[in-house]
Amino acid sequence: MDDPINVHGTSVRIIGRPAPGRLLCKFMHEQSTGMTWGMPGDRIGFIENSTMRTMGQSVCSGYEAKDRDTFEVTFEKPVPADIEAGDALENLTWAPELTIRGCHFASNRARGVLISTPGRVLIEDNRFESSGLAILIAGDANYWYESGAVTDVTIRRNVFEDPCLTSMYQFCEGIISIYPEIPKPDPAYPFHRNIRIEDNEFHPFDYPVLFAKSVDGLAFSSNRLIRSLLFAPFHARKATVTLEACRSVRIEGNRFEGDVLGKNIVLKQTAETDVMIGTGQGWIR
Repeated sequence: MDDPINVHGTSVRIIGRPAPGRLLCKFMHEQSTGMTWGMPGDRIGFIENSTMRTMGQSVCSGYEAKDRDTFEVTFEKPVPADIEAGDALENLTWAPELTIRGCHFASNRARGVLISTPGRVLIEDNRFESSGLAILIAGDANYWYESGAVTDVTIRRNVFEDPCLTSMYQFCEGIISIYPEIPKPDPAYPFHRNIRIEDNEFHPFDYPVLFAKSVDGLAFSSNRLIRSLLFAPFHARKATVTLEACRSVRIEGNRFEGDVLGKNIVLKQTAETDVMIGTGQGWIR
């Protein structure tokens, strides 16, 4: 159905501060309740709700389940004063690293791969034919509560075939969609970091190839974009690349083959000085 592979943590909402070094928390999605969320020694991140920026880290010294939905976490040091009810926690210790290599993603509905983990991620030498987007890098603390701002992602030598983005499901803003659910994106505090998309082959029939929101350190380089005529374009987004609230972006060494639609880059809450575009690629301004 949605995701052959979905790797993420579970963020939880803070609902009370019974003591300077203790927080009362709640599982917010029905599919994640009842598990042991943390253990003494785990490294915990504090997430501000509206911008999703990390407000600091601490170490868990105690964990006590109150019932299926709520639990209390005790920390080695007092919690930062600006952390309040409505903000969130994520367990950084339990975040995995991930390698996906030599796979074929097809005959599923919404996506090929969904990734939300701060561990090192490598996605290489795969073939994507998912009907929705191929790769989603998400993360939120407001709805699904699937945590994990990425810090080191490499997507290379993959082939994204014609069927990618033929159907519209949630977050289908590009063949690769970097779409954390952030109520108030702030370019000064990007959510994701260090994402490299390089040496891939795309076969877009429509405009959107890459959508990126709230990333610091994004490279889209040495990719081939080969126009497909297998399907009629229909997507509302009319840009090959869209950058929203991003910093330190590098776009270079890419090449277009055939009448690729758009060949354009749209910036939203992203300064032109934060985007380096190499010469001789064929981008249309």
